[in-house]
Amino acid sequence: MPMPKKKRLSVKIIKYEAEYYRTTIVALCIFSDMLKQGNPLAQSSFGRKMTTSENNIISKNKDQTPDLVVQVSDSEGYVCEAKATMSKNDNGWIDHVQQLQRYDDDLIGWWTNDQKLKNVSNTILLVDYEKSIKFKNLVVNKITKEELVFNNPVGFVGFAQQSSPVESLVFSLDWGNIYNKKIHTELSERKRVPLEDYIATQDRKIFSDTQPPVEYVMEVLWTHLFNEMSINVEYGLKVKSWPIPVNINDLTKQLQRAYGQQSSGEREVCFPQPKWIRNALDHFEVIGLAKRVDIENYIVYYKHLRCDLFEMFYSARKKMEEKIEKKRQGDLFISAHSIEKKMHRQLIEEKTSLSFSEQESS
Repeated sequence: MPMPKKKRLSVKIIKYEAEYYRTTIVALCIFSDMLKQGNPLAQSSFGRKMTTSENNIISKNKDQTPDLVVQVSDSEGYVCEAKATMSKNDNGWIDHVQQLQRYDDDLIGWWTNDQKLKNVSNTILLVDYEKSIKFKNLVVNKITKEELVFNNPVGFVGFAQQSSPVESLVFSLDWGNIYNKKIHTELSERKRVPLEDYIATQDRKIFSDTQPPVEYVMEVLWTHLFNEMSINVEYGLKVKSWPIPVNINDLTKQLQRAYGQQSSGEREVCFPQPKWIRNALDHFEVIGLAKRVDIENYIVYYKHLRCDLFEMFYSARKKMEEKIEKKRQGDLFISAHSIEKKMHRQLIEEKTSLSFSEQESS
């Protein structure tokens, strides 16, 4: 019986996921700046490893990697988790509740001498505005029934992108508390942050420690790196493109430095990761825009593409999936053929053995 085909994502879904990935990073950066309020001594990090205590009810003495950690002082710290693409079905939301409970602890990993805060940290959930209200109802219901307890202050902050009168992100405190009373009040009344002012004044991340769709990585490489790198490469008439030699580690470091995060300590994580870049280059190869030289080096055939890049890069995903499926089917055939040959050999051996036995008995 043939195996059921895996449901394939559509380019529309991929674009939606990529847009929310980017929006969530912007929301985290803006929220980080809100909490730090220009304090030069404040520290922040995406995906910083924080260690739970023996008293944690979900995960004892384990490293956790919140989406954002902000320390304003040695007694004021925030642990933030962002969920822009939470499922519409709330059946799986209990996992998000447990994630917050992992942070509801006297965590180790702060920028202090003993890596602890003098006070308990404030756990914040940043989530799409529509889902924030529903998630709040789920949590409040469990707290009311005494099925859920938080020992540290917790707050649910909803965010939504609005285009009128100007492109902005709107934040609102939908439930709980935020240490900083000024921010608590501002978000309780909803706070609008124009994206134009924000993007114009600061360099911002476009990657987090969560891996985005491969098309997102391909688009960033093509428009932000390869476009500039092609300036120093002679146009190849035979290949009708700018052949750019690239190295995975070099590309990774460039993206980390410009758009992600480089490690500044044992608790810091780096992103994007080399495997994300390798995956993107492999996808470029299946549509003829790159060629693998060896395990670390490729030639990228850069062109000025006048088309929907996501549409084109999505075709790479489809071809890669077909390639993987074809190999899988081939492996299954070889495996089945090997089993058949083994069974046939065993049958011959059994018959031969039986024949010898009959001869001996006669």
